[in-house]
Amino acid sequence: MRIRNSCALSCACLLLTILFVSCNEQTSEPGMVLIRGGSFMMGNDDGLEIEKPVHRVELSSFWMDIHEVTIRDFEEFVDATNYVTDAEKNNGCVVWNGEDWEKTEGIDWRFDQLGQEHGTDKDNHPVTRLSWNDASAYATWRGKRLPTEAEWEYAARGGSKEYRFAWGQRAWVYPMY
Repeated sequence: MRIRNSCALSCACLLLTILFVSCNEQTSEPGMVLIRGGSFMMGNDDGLEIEKPVHRVELSSFWMDIHEVTIRDFEEFVDATNYVTDAEKNNGCVVWNGEDWEKTEGIDWRFDQLGQEHGTDKDNHPVTRLSWNDASAYATWRGKRLPTEAEWEYAARGGSKEYRFAWGQRAWVYPMY
């Protein structure tokens, strides 16, 4: 099953790491950093319809975790709550095949980009292949919330207002491993 729409992809399994924001914007837990509020231009007039138009976004200050959620962190959550991810419920996850996104059966957060099960030597690596639902459930368990799309993009820009994309000027193509 091929998925060409990025909206459908975000509802499927994401290949992004997770960062969380504190629910209490006055104080933070250890391991968090204050992202000072400000404004930036968000969107892409050359992108998909859902990315248009480019528009100014104004954000208040917020707290964000410094590090991604690790495989060990997520496993602790699963062990404590018996949580079952969307990929596990749907027998697979959407992965990049070098040309397109496609569902690969049997792949979930326990597997790397090549479909090999993670060993314990990878426990401190960022967890991947989680849906928004999975990430939100983990964040709630931790007493936090996911950043909004605007908060994440603003933080990823690192203060630069000149970047076309969060990572720089050029469109990014996901590499095949």
